[in-house]
Amino acid sequence: MVLHFIWDYNDYVGGADNNMKKRKKICVYVRNAMINPSGYYRIYQYVKYLDEDYTIIFRNIVGDRIYSKYHFRSYFIDKITYILSIFYRSVFFLFVDNYVAKPDIIIINREICPRRLFYIQKVLERKLIMKTKIIWDYDDDILESNEISKEEWNLLQKYSTKIVVLGDYLKSLLNPKYRDKVIKLPTTDGDFNYNQELRVVRKKSLENEIKIIWIATASNVSNLMVVMPKLEEFSKKMYLNNKKIKLTCICNKPVSYSPVNFKLENIVWSREAALKKLREAHIGIMPLMNTKYSLGKGGFKIIQYLSAGIPVIATSIGINKEIINNDFGVLADNNDNSWIDGLNKLCGDEWEIFSNNARKYWDDNFSFNSHVQVWKELINEVEKC
Repeated sequence: MVLHFIWDYNDYVGGADNNMKKRKKICVYVRNAMINPSGYYRIYQYVKYLDEDYTIIFRNIVGDRIYSKYHFRSYFIDKITYILSIFYRSVFFLFVDNYVAKPDIIIINREICPRRLFYIQKVLERKLIMKTKIIWDYDDDILESNEISKEEWNLLQKYSTKIVVLGDYLKSLLNPKYRDKVIKLPTTDGDFNYNQELRVVRKKSLENEIKIIWIATASNVSNLMVVMPKLEEFSKKMYLNNKKIKLTCICNKPVSYSPVNFKLENIVWSREAALKKLREAHIGIMPLMNTKYSLGKGGFKIIQYLSAGIPVIATSIGINKEIINNDFGVLADNNDNSWIDGLNKLCGDEWEIFSNNARKYWDDNFSFNSHVQVWKELINEVEKC
């Protein structure tokens, strides 16, 4: 397999790699493959395992530098350059793939043109997807969040060869006549290197301090704030038992909150930082507000916690109810004491059992190798269509 991140014309037509013309060519449209979580965890982490018959060309709609500034800083100038990058790069890539590269298969993560489809984008995208085999993947209710225009949504659901979604709720958003194209595939994390010794080390550290972890983007901070009073009350009770509580928030922007009864640690998100803190954590949390958008959430953070052998507590809504069971986690109601009771349960004497069950459940239901196999079979099936 040959993997390319393309911007310059001379790169994608072959250049130094004479074998490109002999291989099947797959172009992957993502917001950003390395920094955008959906682009990385839904697509990028799998492609290096695809067969040697393919040349994989990534179409980053936003380059690394511009995406980083927008994602982690978001000054006004960052937003302007971000929007301009989306327009110019999408038009450029669509033109190239229509008239020069002519890929055999195109994979689209979420959408090509976020929020709005201008006329030139619409013409080029329609032309491309009508003549090319398309795999469309989305992992949130991107209609409800207005991340995708209704126009592009309709184009993609109509002309995609296969559609990959997290679960039944996202499938139900499609027109019924296109639902037979759907393959359900949860998001998983193939980066965590788990071993049994890690659980022993964490069990020992639990004696003095309970480390709670929350990993999300800044758009989810409002969900976290809903349970902050519950964390305060839980921490107060633990303090009376001579146990300290630390909440580690791994996010693209710091969580602005001044805790009274626990320590708050803000860590700027990166995969490396997340992996490091996952190795230390005892409990993972995924609070959600009761909204329509929450119904479309895919539970990735829960699955990520499970991959690290971390017991979880999450709001009882949407796909959370399908993933979590009593063997390793707790489903909580934001409006009662179940968050406090659940946290108390997970950090008790049975923590090691919950931890072992969490990792086993991940192995049985969300293993990275099984997801790689699904993608291999999907590519082969689409190629034969």
